Amino acid sequence: MPLRSVTLRPSRAIGLRGRVSTRVFQPPTDLPSSRQSGCAILPNVKYHSTDIEGLSPSPFAQQTDQAFASPSAGPPKNVKNCEDIQLKPFNTSLEFLSPDFKTLPRLAYDLDRTLFSPGVHYLQDPRSKVYNFDPWLQKVPPPDEFDYDKLRPFIKSSQDDKLKDLARKHKCTFVGSTSSMTHILSHVYFLISLWRPVDISRLSQKFANMYTSYTRGMRVPASAYLRYDDGVYAVDVDKSFDMEDSILMVLGKSMEKFLTLPRKEFNRFLKLSKAKGEEGDETYSYAKYQNFLMRSQLDCYDDRLPRQAFDLKTRATIAVRLLLKDHPEASGYEIRRSQGLLESFEREHYDMIRSAFLKYSFQARIGNMDGIFVAYHNTERVFGFQYFPLEELDRPLFGSSRRGDRYFAMTLQLVEHVFQRIVEKYPRQTVLMSLESDKNNGAMKVYVEALPPGKDYVEHVVDEDKVLTIHPDTQVSLFEVHPRDIPTTEFGFANAFGKAAEGPAPLSSKFSIFESSLTPAQLLAEYQEFRQKQLLWFDYGDEAEVRDLDDVLDTEARENEHYRSFDLRQLLREISRRHSSEAKPTPSHPKPVVWRSSMVTAPSKPAKPSTTKRKGQKKQ
Repeated sequence: MPLRSVTLRPSRAIGLRGRVSTRVFQPPTDLPSSRQSGCAILPNVKYHSTDIEGLSPSPFAQQTDQAFASPSAGPPKNVKNCEDIQLKPFNTSLEFLSPDFKTLPRLAYDLDRTLFSPGVHYLQDPRSKVYNFDPWLQKVPPPDEFDYDKLRPFIKSSQDDKLKDLARKHKCTFVGSTSSMTHILSHVYFLISLWRPVDISRLSQKFANMYTSYTRGMRVPASAYLRYDDGVYAVDVDKSFDMEDSILMVLGKSMEKFLTLPRKEFNRFLKLSKAKGEEGDETYSYAKYQNFLMRSQLDCYDDRLPRQAFDLKTRATIAVRLLLKDHPEASGYEIRRSQGLLESFEREHYDMIRSAFLKYSFQARIGNMDGIFVAYHNTERVFGFQYFPLEELDRPLFGSSRRGDRYFAMTLQLVEHVFQRIVEKYPRQTVLMSLESDKNNGAMKVYVEALPPGKDYVEHVVDEDKVLTIHPDTQVSLFEVHPRDIPTTEFGFANAFGKAAEGPAPLSSKFSIFESSLTPAQLLAEYQEFRQKQLLWFDYGDEAEVRDLDDVLDTEARENEHYRSFDLRQLLREISRRHSSEAKPTPSHPKPVVWRSSMVTAPSKPAKPSTTKRKGQKKQ
């Protein structure tokens, strides 16, 4: 089946309108280059403010201006093989190989109503206690009763023969899945957008002073393998320091069936059922962009949506996410209202903007999906549902879907350039790449560890004190990527000298990529320090290094005196305990739905005959 070309959205050059005031940029400093002359790094970047259509800049625009104006580090001293990269923002065409959507499941229990009605949909109205959907959905199926062995196993990119055969057929060098690519794409996007903050201006006034940066979990350095096989490099995520499957990852698998299958069919996946597991392969959509072929697993579809297919996500409350080790205790925290800083759907929406929307947006684009369906829960109870079309995901991230298409195209282009430099350095060899976009020095560092022949994973020694040691013979390289042309407004880019691009000229963005010329001993020391930071970042033993720290516990917030004595976890624990100790619902309210494993056992026994003696009738 041939790939069909689909343009994400028509893009056209639009000139700047209104008055444009600029601040003078410092000219770039040229660096010595053995690969290409004229390679330059922008040492100190300052942004200009733009007044579009005669309107004064909004508070978000001023906030964005301040967030962007982080000075870049000076030109590195140890540079070799420097190369200039010219990205093309308007090259947004993707080619898709999509399956028959009718083979996908649909939402059950009348949940498809949420797809065409914006906003949150309560499962049970908090005021009248009336259920808007089947009450059976309220109780989350316990993980210890669900048989996960009956689900299809996940296949990594390097183990997907069909994916690699399609790549060879369409002459693609790199293949990957959404799970292995989105974290890498996120860090490259941070660099391209210069750590553009998210827009939370559409939330209520209570969130006006909340942080607009991405969460700690989003900023954790990304690591992935490039595994070589007969001309194709497969991207597999590295889980050397990752935790074991948490309750959230486990529930994500079972609740996918919970929301799409009728009750009797869902019961087949419980441990008490003797039914067989799933057979056949997963349903994937394939997207080709230049030298990349990416795979996206499809969860659900509705033929009334513009792009039909969409993804299913389950979102645990903030208490469960921050108290993950004590999630049974955190399950007392409930969502009780639409708006508010805590115990609200708005709080979960705010956290998703900072921690999940960017990955959701990339996944939807790779899979040519219409949007994301979210079920809110606390691991024991479901509170409501919401559908986020792609346009709604893009608005707080990029400002518009048109701009999101440009960023996505530029991100893929820059990732391809980085991968090409890596495979040029290590041809036909499996490597482990680790990258991080650092806001402090305004650049992205990419460490590459070459694996010995015959090995497809790395082995680093970690002692009892969680100190990592890398073997001294490990072969390591370091590449750095620095921006040269800086994006300033939605309709134009500024060049290195601060002159805004006007008129119908195409937007451009230039980056410099070079290899560090540090000695092997210096590179190994830097790499060991970098991997040590990754190890501690994933460590759940120390609460100061929890992966999904909230804004008030983040590194930036610790510098704020107002938050220094405030512990959000303790507050969430108190809220959870208070709700857990509350009295049971009064008889006038409907009783909560109780999950029963017996629903998959033999039919219930018939009721005993009545022994009540009636008038004129003998006792039986």
